[in-house]
Amino acid sequence: MVELIVSLALVAIITLIGVMNFTDYNEKKLLQTEVDGLAQELQELKVLAFSGQKINSDIPEAYCLFKEQEGYKVFADMDGDLEQTSKDELLKTIEYGRGVQTHWPKGDFRMSLIDGYGVCFMVTTDMNNVCGAMLLDCGENYDYIYPLEGVKTGEVREVRVNMFNGNIIILED
Repeated sequence: MVELIVSLALVAIITLIGVMNFTDYNEKKLLQTEVDGLAQELQELKVLAFSGQKINSDIPEAYCLFKEQEGYKVFADMDGDLEQTSKDELLKTIEYGRGVQTHWPKGDFRMSLIDGYGVCFMVTTDMNNVCGAMLLDCGENYDYIYPLEGVKTGEVREVRVNMFNGNIIILED
């Protein structure tokens, strides 16, 4: 009888460890999926801008991705002010998946973390024409950062857009 109880206890402990590892794995994969999706969205905007893709028979001045509280919005900037206004065409609003949020470093204030700010790819044949919100930092050689965090794991991954050349990279914590 004692052997049976010990065996059952061992099986329960091993099962519990397996479930915890599986949950952690799922959370990390969800974060990676969100980061990959954000990087892909930025890459698509870069291609749209370079190709001069029309929206309702007009070519926008830029294609932008701006951070929101629980995700981001993508729009075609029709009036060239690099802000979303009623003149612009909202292409999509994307919410982060369950368990993912914007990472807010303690004591760290970066322009890229402010809601309503983001990156715009200007419609041009010059791939080096990348701007931050409100015509800030056009062509500057630094990275605009979109940090995402797994709520349960605390793991942080960043999608960075270089404001000089438009390169998009993903960094792990």
